Amino acid sequence: MLGMSRTGYSQKTAPERGFASRSNRLPGKTFRATYASSTTWTFLLQSNAQAKDALNVSGNISANGNSGLQDDSGGGSGGSIWITEGALSGAGTISAAGGNGVPYGGGGGGGGRIAIYVPTNDFTGDTNVNGGTGASPGQPGTVFISGALGGFQIILQSPTGLVMNTVSSVNLGFDDLLNPASVSVSDFTVLTPAGPLAASSLSVTMTGPFSVQVSFPEQNLLGTYTIEAATNLTDMSGAPLTQPYSGTFSISLPAISGAVTGTNGLGIAGVLLQPGGGLTGVTTDTNGNYSLGVPPGWNGTVTPTLGAYIFVPDSLTYTNVTGSITNQNYVMAQTAAPNLAPSVSQGNFSMSWIGIPGVTYQLLWSTNLVTWQPLGSPLTGTNGPM
Repeated sequence: MLGMSRTGYSQKTAPERGFASRSNRLPGKTFRATYASSTTWTFLLQSNAQAKDALNVSGNISANGNSGLQDDSGGGSGGSIWITEGALSGAGTISAAGGNGVPYGGGGGGGGRIAIYVPTNDFTGDTNVNGGTGASPGQPGTVFISGALGGFQIILQSPTGLVMNTVSSVNLGFDDLLNPASVSVSDFTVLTPAGPLAASSLSVTMTGPFSVQVSFPEQNLLGTYTIEAATNLTDMSGAPLTQPYSGTFSISLPAISGAVTGTNGLGIAGVLLQPGGGLTGVTTDTNGNYSLGVPPGWNGTVTPTLGAYIFVPDSLTYTNVTGSITNQNYVMAQTAAPNLAPSVSQGNFSMSWIGIPGVTYQLLWSTNLVTWQPLGSPLTGTNGPM
């Protein structure tokens, strides 16, 4: 009888960033458990030295995501559990559930992955890959059970499910020793909501004998991401991946949203809204609308650009963004200078123009065209005659 518990590493103490793996060898069998950095796993194993290649789960094996710890914090996503045995029995629990978010703005973590390869399966317990509860419930993970012992494959990905932060790397774990000579940037593809990342922006590092980390520029676009791995990757015996790998995760962040319109009030497509700090910008859709994800607590400036056009305002600055912000609108124009239309009627001189919303106009007068003085109060543009 063997009992063991482990709390997932924090960022400061982790020997490998993002996830760790450990092998526990008992007489006659091998068991590996993998877990995400935000998880806690515990398990109780019963081993019989005469029952070779058999695993009895009478307690629980878990790689659950931790729940949020402070206001509006999200839960961690579930980790990954991989079991390869000749036989599996018991009535315990195998769980890789997402952690719960903290009301009222914390999203639930996505469920993780459980993969079981056993020719003889007499397990009568429960498996759990449910997403955590929260303002945005986490999506469930996946459970895969096969009666055949699998070939060389990727059995761990971190992150998975719904994540509430920006992402700049993905960790992948393999079920056997990875041949370092087979690892190349060309074996991996990262697809974002805006399309694939350039291969030149990727880097790959082996973080252990069973794992790699694929790094890329910080990603903040809202939506689903996919990481793909080719079958060129091999184990130490030269056997390639049994099939190409494809895994996903989704990013949900505070969003700054609004619209870009012309002086006629119609939406403008194709305007780039570029945040500072190295984040990825977004372009307006066919109706001029945009939605830009930023990390919680973000400080920075968003600047619209399109060719030589000017924008009012020319940028917007934000401090400590903790929730979504709407109605962050801009007006695009060829120039801020008004097109004046003067007229004289019955000895009276008048002048009119079309004002741009958000632009303040001040009339000036002079007796010598050198010294100018304000005439009346400033006028604010309303996208109409002034």
